[in-house]
Amino acid sequence: RCGGLPDEIYAIRPVPGRAGAVFLATGDGCWWTSDGGDSWTDQSSGLETNRHVRVVEVRPDDPKHLLAGAARTAPGQGPAAASDGLGFGLFESRDGGKTWTTTAARNFPARRQYDTIDDIRWD
Repeated sequence: RCGGLPDEIYAIRPVPGRAGAVFLATGDGCWWTSDGGDSWTDQSSGLETNRHVRVVEVRPDDPKHLLAGAARTAPGQGPAAASDGLGFGLFESRDGGKTWTTTAARNFPARRQYDTIDDIRWD
């Protein structure tokens, strides 16, 4: 077990071409290590209201370009899901996870009402 990380880890993505560099999608944000897991940094600026990150993906030809599927509340945690659904959205970072923005402006729905985003792959 790696100390200092949330209990729920949903996805582990290595950074292509950078030995020991890994991103994690967790029940409490997106986390990053550059030293093989000896230390971890919360890389969730811009995801403050969407801390339940189910998946993160690193673009193979640009390791600073990331996509993440995140929701306001983890399914099954806290009160029941909001009456308007789980609210998963697709988020993007172009600076290695330092900041995140929604991709809603690019023809992807701002919120998925009842669907989770469990996997993302670059084509």
